[in-house]
Amino acid sequence: MPKETLGEGGPYRCHHTAHIYENRMFVFGGKDLEGKDQNEVWHLTFDTKSWEKSKVFGNTPKPRNRHSSVITNEGKIYIFGGISNDSGYLNDLWMFDVTNMQWTEILSQNLGKEFYPQPLAGASASLWKKEDEEKKIIIFGGCTEISKYVTNLWIYDIGKL
Repeated sequence: MPKETLGEGGPYRCHHTAHIYENRMFVFGGKDLEGKDQNEVWHLTFDTKSWEKSKVFGNTPKPRNRHSSVITNEGKIYIFGGISNDSGYLNDLWMFDVTNMQWTEILSQNLGKEFYPQPLAGASASLWKKEDEEKKIIIFGGCTEISKYVTNLWIYDIGKL
């Protein structure tokens, strides 16, 4: 049976991402009720059943939707790509540490390197962990600005970050 939450009720969103770490669910980005892209982080605390807009530190990613994301066991959420109302399709990579609410930009938008993925939205992302020190983000597929579907596979080694 569904449970009701307290507080503001949380953000109205679609095309966002959500991850659970310990006793909280974190929601990032997506479109609001007016169709505007967001870059806020909200969290739901399960014990108190309450929503709160997270107070974050550091530079923040551009507002976006249809981005890809994963979370590590250490509470680091990695956000890749998506679509921004203001900037179009994106191919940047950000890390949000839920333990201290700190944003860190890992890879800037459009570096122009051959190994760097093209701007993508709707790609899938998974975390691959072979050993404690070896963690990789696998990004597959998605679509480009010209509505071209792609089958590329990108691997980011985050074990050394």
